[in-house]
Parts: sequence; structure tokens; C-alpha cells
Amino acid sequence: MQHGGFVRVRTAVVAAVLVGGAARAAGAQELIRGYLGGGVAEPIGTLSGAARGGYNILLGIAARAPFTRLSFRLDGMFSELTQSHGASAYAQFASGNLNVQYTLITGPLAPYLFAGPGYYFLRGDNVAALGVSEPAAGNPPFQSSHFGFDGGLGVRYRLRSFSLFVEARDQFVLVSGSERTYVPVTAGISVPYPWGEPGTTGIR
Repeated sequence: MQHGGFVRVRTAVVAAVLVGGAARAAGAQELIRGYLGGGVAEPIGTLSGAARGGYNILLGIAARAPFTRLSFRLDGMFSELTQSHGASAYAQFASGNLNVQYTLITGPLAPYLFAGPGYYFLRGDNVAALGVSEPAAGNPPFQSSHFGFDGGLGVRYRLRSFSLFVEARDQFVLVSGSERTYVPVTAGISVPYPWGEPGTTGIR
């Protein structure tokens, strides 16, 4: 083989190794993760006068650009609060949020911040908590939809094939010129795609 042909072959081999290495590195960084969790939800502000604490369920997916600490996550959350006094009543909040997340420290224990806009569907018979007018709404369950946003913080502990996380957020719902604010605290598990692939960066 002449020198020119050898150089071309060597260049092709090096390029293949670099591409393969980059692909493996990107995969090892857990670019896509799904997560599931649950916990408590506590009303604050105006909502605390009409409802008391309940529970929340979280389901979501996160995607991240390679070699960065910035992620985009789509969160679906369901929370239910009960009436703080008087007859039994409930208020349900189903939300979908598109959040931007930034990981503060990489490693097995990784704290992070997140925030973003959301759309909220409210349903129940606790009219004070929902912010609806009972005579105008008709028969229960009453329901309405509103825009809002959330912001929160959390920490993730990475194991070999999955991660555990705890996070708290402030859900701020814009209702009829006022707001409904509640704080879900959620613990759960997140898994990378493909399942069980060990990550190296600690970035969620």
C-alpha cells in the first residue's frame, strides 16, 4: 500500500474511533430520562384559607443537550387538596409544565433548579379553592383552566442504573385576576434511556 493510501486508511480509522467515542460519551451522559414520583401538596397564600394539604403525583421526561448542565423537562402533575374547614370538599389541580432545569453541581449527588410556564386544569366542589363562582358554574364538579408557572429546586442521587430525587416547587396559577398557589414536595425515581445505562456526569 502506498503512503497516500495508508494515510487515508489511518484517517478513516481515527475518525471512526472519534465518532464512536463521542456517541458513547453522549449516551453515557443520560441525555433522556423519564421520572415518576409522588408526595404531599401544601396550599399557601390565598389558597391556604380555603384548602388544606393533600397529595401530588408527578410523571415526566427530561432531555438535555450533550456536555451541558441545561435540561428541558415536560412535567405532568396531579394534586388534590381538601377543604380546610366545614363540610367535606375537594379541589384538584392537573398541570402540564415545560421547565428549564439547570444542574448546579455534577456528581452522584446533584442539586438543581428549574422553572417554566404551565397550563392548569382545576376541578372539584371546593369553589373557594378553585376560584369559580358557584351560581355561574352550575352543578359540581366545577372546572376551569388557567395559565400559570412554576419554579423549584431539587436534588438527585445517582445510582448505577437509576436515580432517586427529592424536589419542591411553587405552583402559581393565575385565576380570575388573582392566583392560587400551592407547594408540592415530591420524591421519586428517574431512569435513563435506554434503561439501566450507567451515566458518568451526574447530570439529570
